[in-house]
Amino acid sequence: MPGTASVSGIISGLQTDEIISKLIELQRAPIVRLQAQRNSLNAKLQAWQECNTRILALKTKADSLANLATFNAKTVTSSDETIIRGSASSSALEGTYYLKVNALARAEQRSTQGFADTTVTSIGTGTVTITVGSGAPVEITIDETNCTLAGLRDAINRANAGVSATIVNDGSASNPYRLLVTSKTMGEAGALEITSTLSGGVTPNFDTVIQSAQNASVTLGEGENAITIQKNSNTITDLIAGVTLDLRKADTNALVSITVGNDTASVKQAITDFVTQYNNLVDFINQQFTYNPETNTAGTLFADSNLQAIQTNIINKLFAPVSNLNQTIKLLSQVGITSVTSDGRLTVEETKLDEVLANSIADVRRLFAAVGECTHGAISFVTCTNLTKPSGPDGYAIEISAVASQARVTAGVAQTANLTQDEILTLNGVEIHLTSGMTPAQVVARINEYTSQTGITASRTDANGSGTGDYLTLTRVQYGAGFGISVVSSVSNGGSNPRTDTSGVGNLAVTQTDYAGESGTGTGAPGTDVAGTINGEPATGTGQILVGNKENENTSGLRIKVSAQTPGSYGVIVLTKGVAASLSDYLTFVTDADHSPVDDAKETLQSKIQDIDDDVKRLEERITARQERLILQFAAMESALKRLQSQGDFLAGRLSSATAGWK
Repeated sequence: MPGTASVSGIISGLQTDEIISKLIELQRAPIVRLQAQRNSLNAKLQAWQECNTRILALKTKADSLANLATFNAKTVTSSDETIIRGSASSSALEGTYYLKVNALARAEQRSTQGFADTTVTSIGTGTVTITVGSGAPVEITIDETNCTLAGLRDAINRANAGVSATIVNDGSASNPYRLLVTSKTMGEAGALEITSTLSGGVTPNFDTVIQSAQNASVTLGEGENAITIQKNSNTITDLIAGVTLDLRKADTNALVSITVGNDTASVKQAITDFVTQYNNLVDFINQQFTYNPETNTAGTLFADSNLQAIQTNIINKLFAPVSNLNQTIKLLSQVGITSVTSDGRLTVEETKLDEVLANSIADVRRLFAAVGECTHGAISFVTCTNLTKPSGPDGYAIEISAVASQARVTAGVAQTANLTQDEILTLNGVEIHLTSGMTPAQVVARINEYTSQTGITASRTDANGSGTGDYLTLTRVQYGAGFGISVVSSVSNGGSNPRTDTSGVGNLAVTQTDYAGESGTGTGAPGTDVAGTINGEPATGTGQILVGNKENENTSGLRIKVSAQTPGSYGVIVLTKGVAASLSDYLTFVTDADHSPVDDAKETLQSKIQDIDDDVKRLEERITARQERLILQFAAMESALKRLQSQGDFLAGRLSSATAGWK
């Protein structure tokens, strides 16, 4: 308020505002000290936040080296990429293969005769029937609304006939427009047959073959024992296991070498990135631990016990030999990674690393990664977590009490004749169109074209889904109780009077658990999950994957794949954790675990900062109140002095008057 905001010393002659300011300044001394402490704590908090960022960056690089996929990657080298290119999955085996590309796969193309225009000349009315390979014929109706070359093109493209149609201009002075029909199926399997019943116009003739259907032809090896194969695609995935070949050009005189090898370059890069990120963390920690005696200044986290413990533990993880590793290479120094400088940074001797990667990549994989080696072929290691403990040389015993299975539905009626009408199967929400005339084999093939969308494969079995027979059986690709099947047909299978000219599914929806269907004779079975123990500890199954329960002492998070067909004992899995895997486990604890060292340090600092903020707030409130009291007190003093001055002036006046009267 104006009356208490300031006090002038008009009466007293004192600089009362300045006096109050000095008194308040003395009162604020504790706040200044607290703010200095807060600034120091905030600097430490920021330093820990940066430390956490650098630790997480190191963990990311360690995770990469702890992952088997980093070491299992393969490369494909072609001696002539103008003829063949290739790529490989981690399952590909190392080796060199020699190939000749005799021919490339081609899709058949057929052309009509020339037309003067595309939208005026009538091609007549009737039907055009297109058959692709052994597929069912597709009949296309042409009437007065689409009886031009452009109308025919559009009708073909809408018919889902397995072809594409376009109009080309050959540049002729008269009749330059031709309809070009191209099979969507490469190779001989996509050969075209096009017939028509058009009449009343210029009937298109599709006898002109622009490009004949042709399979790709590749010869593996040379000499009398060479193997020649034919494929209907220029992308071949099943000639060499795990290798995809991309055929680019045919040349029967060129022998191309395809070499599959370990991708040592990517492994080396992963190791180099790891070392770089480790050195970044070391540089930061070194900066925190600096002390200058001349200026008596130290790093922000100087002598911090939490940071010292983290540094020590990381060093121990890196430089201790990997336990239970049955190989010569057990130390980073044996692959060219050493620390020879006083600052603790790592260096990489590239020549030595290149040599080890070229000759002993399996040993390098065990040195860095988490590796599970199984004694039984039906068991394979998938992954583990930071809670999983290494097994020791004796390994963890695998006991399987139940194996995984796939959901199945088998149609209640056999198909022994070709379909006599179009039929739509709705399979796991996906519509699959079957056309009249399809054979049982073609029905299976059509369903399997949609496997990537439905998660279902089709086959012909007996009524119980086994062996071979005339019943359509649908099987879930994935294993486990969580993956089901739902199917219904738009066509009745005859129910109690079975029809053998349908898919046999019927127009009553069936599932793996409710499978009787329209005929009442369908069969099926739900998928089941694997069950068992690892090292005698409980595990949870999902499909073929068995995972050690979280609360387990040793096998928590250990994940294995079980492809066994019967319950029983399936050997052991020997789990080792290399340098990167062990370091990743520790860094997970440092950054992510409850009450981790980094979080504890940050929470302690934040708590102290909050306490200081609370203390400052309380002091500010007291100082404000003190300032207001001082202002009021000085104002009261000035008021009292003014009254005294007034009284003095009055008395002086009266005295002066009295004295004058005496004269």
